[in-house]
Amino acid sequence: MRATRPSYVTPPAYRPRLAAWVVGVCFFVSGATGLIYQNVWVRLMGLFYGNTTLAVSSVVAAFMAGLALGAWLIGGASDRVRRPLALYGLLEILIGAYGLLSPRLLDMARGYYVAEYGSRAADAQELALVQFGLCFICLVFPTALMGATLPILSAGLQRVLGDAKKTVGQLYSINTFGAVLGTFLTAFVLLRLLGVSSSIATAAALNGLIGVVMILYSYIVGEPGPEAAAIVAEEIDEYPRSRGRAMLPYARPLPAGVLMLVFFATGLSGLTLEVAWTRTLCMFLGSSVYGFAIILGSILIGIALGSYLFVLLFSRRVVTPELLGWVAISIGFSCLALSVVFPYLPYSFLGLYAGYSYMEPWVLYVLQFGLCLLVTLAPTTLMGMTFPIVAKLCADQSGRVGSAVGKSYAANTTGAILGSALSALLFIPVLGLQGTVLWFSSLYVIAGVGVLMWCVSYRPVRSPSSLGVASLCMLGVALAAAVLGPVVLPWSKGALTAGVFRQGVASNTLGALYSLSRPEDEIIFYEEGTSATVSVTQTTSDGVTNKSLAVNGKTDASTLVADTITQYLTGHLPVLLNGSPDRCLLIGLGSGSSAAAMTTHEDVSRVEVAELEEQVVEGAKLMHEVNRGVLEPGAEPKLEMRIMDGRTALLGSEAAYDVVISEPSNPWISGVSNLFTVEHYEACKRALKPTGTYCQWAQAYELDERTMRMMFATVHSVFPDATVWRTTAADYLFIARMDNALVDYARLVSKFKANPALTEDLEPLRHASPGGILACYVMGPKDLAKIAKTGEINTDDMPLLEFWAPRGLYHGSSTANFDWIQEYTSSRLPEMTNFHPTQSQLMRLYLDMAAAKIQKSTGSIEGLIVEARDLCQEVLDIDRHNAEAYTLLGEAESLLGNDFRARIALERSVALDPRDPRPRTLLANLLLDGGLPKEALREARVADQLKPNDREITRLLSRAKESAESVLPLPSPR
Repeated sequence: MRATRPSYVTPPAYRPRLAAWVVGVCFFVSGATGLIYQNVWVRLMGLFYGNTTLAVSSVVAAFMAGLALGAWLIGGASDRVRRPLALYGLLEILIGAYGLLSPRLLDMARGYYVAEYGSRAADAQELALVQFGLCFICLVFPTALMGATLPILSAGLQRVLGDAKKTVGQLYSINTFGAVLGTFLTAFVLLRLLGVSSSIATAAALNGLIGVVMILYSYIVGEPGPEAAAIVAEEIDEYPRSRGRAMLPYARPLPAGVLMLVFFATGLSGLTLEVAWTRTLCMFLGSSVYGFAIILGSILIGIALGSYLFVLLFSRRVVTPELLGWVAISIGFSCLALSVVFPYLPYSFLGLYAGYSYMEPWVLYVLQFGLCLLVTLAPTTLMGMTFPIVAKLCADQSGRVGSAVGKSYAANTTGAILGSALSALLFIPVLGLQGTVLWFSSLYVIAGVGVLMWCVSYRPVRSPSSLGVASLCMLGVALAAAVLGPVVLPWSKGALTAGVFRQGVASNTLGALYSLSRPEDEIIFYEEGTSATVSVTQTTSDGVTNKSLAVNGKTDASTLVADTITQYLTGHLPVLLNGSPDRCLLIGLGSGSSAAAMTTHEDVSRVEVAELEEQVVEGAKLMHEVNRGVLEPGAEPKLEMRIMDGRTALLGSEAAYDVVISEPSNPWISGVSNLFTVEHYEACKRALKPTGTYCQWAQAYELDERTMRMMFATVHSVFPDATVWRTTAADYLFIARMDNALVDYARLVSKFKANPALTEDLEPLRHASPGGILACYVMGPKDLAKIAKTGEINTDDMPLLEFWAPRGLYHGSSTANFDWIQEYTSSRLPEMTNFHPTQSQLMRLYLDMAAAKIQKSTGSIEGLIVEARDLCQEVLDIDRHNAEAYTLLGEAESLLGNDFRARIALERSVALDPRDPRPRTLLANLLLDGGLPKEALREARVADQLKPNDREITRLLSRAKESAESVLPLPSPR
């Protein structure tokens, strides 16, 4: 018979339903603030720890360790608290107060870390301990308070509702739904509109408001005393005896230690799967801050929904260990089924991106979220049921809800700590993404089967049961899937690395479909590293072989001409413009060609390269065509590889470098935008010697005008005397000299004479001359200042670039950006010293500039081609018999679509210099495209005689022969 609750336990004005509503609303908001803090603190610590996997894992592990510690220590005592709601309010106020102070405290930790880094940089393991220790010290207080909130509220609310299942399930669901709101608010609203400091202040204000409301409610309305907890505990204890045993006579509670071990295993598996899913899905969504928020939000919604469904389905039913076993098995098999779906997801996402040019950004994000939610909903919903089940089973044994929730939360979070840390550092590199998903899905099945076998062992009849046999069969299926899955149904590497989220891929549906089904032999390198998946593909077209290196599906380097120009010039140009480039730092390896270019200069004695992902180095070794094999061990003594974040590489480096080059990936990628902020530029400035040179690469493709103006303005805010250079129509370099020295033209000339490798690198790209270098010039400080007035400033506190750049990913145009940038250009050449050319030298300079500009245009940027045409006209105004000028003029006119003018210029060039195969080749192409194959064949044959065995001419000759042979002869007159 149940005990009767005495009237003195509950205050006269107390209303259970009102209490549930007040607590629910406050805990929902608390869940949102918790995710705001987590995102902001991880961001702030990443600014000086770096975005390496080891550093991020240290921050996340320290955060979760605080949650587990608070749930275990404070939550364990929650059942004895007289006013748990008032205590909860106090905890929220303390969390908010710490939140307000956290930027200052983290800044103090940064100062200590900078000093510690200088003495411990050589030992990565020791450095990781320093990172974790500082994170734990900084975060243990607020996170322990956060971890205690759920058990304290569970204890308080359970005194009123009288049902541990309903109390824990509802609170957990409400708080997780709040976390979903916090995830989306942080990514889509707060950081973009308010910035970091104001977002923290907003969260702190909400915490303070929650605390005041809960304390006032506790003292005005009142709370049930501890006596209510004892009575409810008795009610809970009677419930399974009166109903549970009648329904399941063989049910026996799992020992607390076994239950915690099972929940630890589910926490380990859950976080490991979450990391693996995120790594996989970001290759389809893109690694932007919005992509990560969409993935995390989808997972959290499933967990919150699962906890809510548990309340609906089991609030009036008995919860036994058998239920936990079946739920764990269901999670495992749903995750195994999901692993079969993953390789086909790119086709679904491709359908979204193909039509995105007609959508607003928010429409795409909603559709991405819908797809991610559809994919992850089944397993995450089941995951959400496990916590209230375990908490209820623990409460049944101890009779104390708060203590049960605290211990359960601590056990699960401890497993999650290991999962988040080891998934990227060990599991994914060793097992691969598919193997990680399969094995940790199977771990769920193992845990569930273990629980069911425990239940079977306490059946009245000691004989093999159908449940036991079924459990063993399911275990065998799961293990077979983990072992044989990667062999029988391997994930398509082409699908994973196709990069369907990119504008160029999405707009070319046929090309994207080919990439998705790319033959395995075209993927010559594929490794799932600690922080990213790196691949190198090799394709052949018209006899030309191209290699591309991609990180998470996004191509970062290739051997294509357009990319090679940028990669070489990024390495050569800053070194050429510096007077004494002895020690250099390069942030971002790519193909290794920029590093190789820097090492060719005799006055460079050391080149340090900071690269985040070690597998990029391994992949780049295969691109020896452009990096001369300098990445092989011992091949280049000048080169020093450092696997670390770019900002970390600058810590403690005061006036250490002569040249610093920042060549990271695109700024729309989460974390990379940290290398485009005022604070990063200031760190680079501090790291340079008084005569040092800074160079920043910036893309003009897949970015809109607002984002480009922001990048110009941010660079100018730190380097007001910077100049702007263009490697291709879609790639720019900001170059700043600390001593504001002008370009030394005589030094340029002498460097080309003294460095054969410089000519070797740039000759095929038509930049192997001082004119080719000067053709890269776009504008000086005065013109840059005009653009800077129209742009916003990107800072660590107001990271506009990270949140704005992804929105222009599908609407940005390099042509549009080229056009508006050219409007600010007022000079063709930079200010120079030792520049006193003769007339013939000036013509030579102009012709070299024209050739380089045509090469940069890639045949599509009309502005560059017009500039080249004008340069040729100026040369012809001086010398009407310059054959090379006519050749370049004809090439320019042809690219502009003026075929008649092009033919006249090229024929004039052939007449002036009949021994030059170049104008004949261009003329043959022009005639062939104009429907004159016989005339084209004649010019192609002469070009082939003048330059035999040339690949381009050989292909042209073959095309001309085929076209000429296909022309029917005219019938003879009768």
